[in-house]
Amino acid sequence: MVVICQDRIFKKSNGKLRRGFYLDDTLKFNLDNFLIRGVKNNHDGIGLITGLEGSGKSTFAQALAYYVDPSFNVNRVVFTGNDLMKCIDTASVGQAIIFDEAIMDMASQDFATDMQKILIKKFTLIRKKRLYIFLVIPSIYMLRKYFAIFRTRYMINCYCPDGIARGYFRFYSFNTKKKLFLLGFKEMNMGAVKFDFRGTFTDTYGFFIDAVEYERRKDEAIRRLTEEDRTPKQKLQEAFEDYKLKLKLDVESFKTKYREKCNAQKQKFVEQFGKYKLVQKSKFDGLRDEVVELQKNKIAKQYYSVLFFCYFYLKNLYVDYAWDKQFDEECFLNLLKSYRFNLCNLNQLKSDLAKGEELLKLKKL
Repeated sequence: MVVICQDRIFKKSNGKLRRGFYLDDTLKFNLDNFLIRGVKNNHDGIGLITGLEGSGKSTFAQALAYYVDPSFNVNRVVFTGNDLMKCIDTASVGQAIIFDEAIMDMASQDFATDMQKILIKKFTLIRKKRLYIFLVIPSIYMLRKYFAIFRTRYMINCYCPDGIARGYFRFYSFNTKKKLFLLGFKEMNMGAVKFDFRGTFTDTYGFFIDAVEYERRKDEAIRRLTEEDRTPKQKLQEAFEDYKLKLKLDVESFKTKYREKCNAQKQKFVEQFGKYKLVQKSKFDGLRDEVVELQKNKIAKQYYSVLFFCYFYLKNLYVDYAWDKQFDEECFLNLLKSYRFNLCNLNQLKSDLAKGEELLKLKKL
């Protein structure tokens, strides 16, 4: 055990004060080098805190949330799916959220409910916020496979070895957690796979959040989920809130897919246009060589015709692809100079282009 957060004084439930709190050193090493480091590298840190009622999992989750996010407070402890999604929307990058009693909205028996579908969509879109989310639930076997295996990075199981004493945990990494769910699901066997390591934690109840406010919010959430005396207006309002959340997620999903499609089309166009420019450049290089040769041999009539053709060709090419909508004789002269054409000034170029235009008209006649 190591003492962490020694810069802060915490008040214990018995009224005594202490500086910092204890955290298992092996667990601290994993949090520092895998969870926190992963979140800083554009991953999210969603984990499971499991355990039977009264095993201390909620208290332990609060300690972990405070360790990874010192700004953690009671406002980021939620008990329903709606509150979770609202909290995710308002949270800043790198903040911690505890979804306490997550069984209320994430139980596998309720997989067909709209809330389950909304939660799955939400969890697929939150990686960019890089949040620490702690899902507190009695057992991993009460979750859907998506949450239990694929969407959580680790699991900490709190337990009481003699059924009384609290403060013990087992740690399961991503691969160990996956094996545990697959091998132990049929018989709900927590011993199907050996944990990665185990340790102890201390009682930090009330250290990080207002315990009275926490219990009030918890009772209020349970009351809202269980009461049957809601008026039709209240039920309609709650249904409308759920619909707005679902609609918002659908719009976000559509925007993501549309953005990906547009980027793919843009990349395809850039590649095709790059090939087209190479072809046209080779053609223009050939024309340039021809003009240079005509200049050397002083074959005036052909020179004027080819020069006018180059100007007309490039003018249309530039306007079509919006390279330079102000393409004129001066722009053309600068381009010719970059290709080392033997043209001295703008007046000479205008005169040559006029002669080329007249020659082409005579040729058509």
